[in-house]
Amino acid sequence: MKAIDIKSELKNRIDQETDLSLLETAKALFTQKDFDPSVEKEMMSRAQSSEQDINEGKTHTIEEADEILNKRLGL
Repeated sequence: MKAIDIKSELKNRIDQETDLSLLETAKALFTQKDFDPSVEKEMMSRAQSSEQDINEGKTHTIEEADEILNKRLGL
């Protein structure tokens, strides 16, 4: 997909969007200039680790996740 195609798609989606919160989030993404490189590095590291866990089958069902959380919270 070319840049012009992506821009066109984004413009169309923005024109159709009515959720103010989502529009504000999109605006913040486009206006953010001082993104901390260490935050980006940490986010990328976590995403890669998560992808590796998923590929290795290290996942839980919703029920298992609820059970783990309830045990940690003493419920």
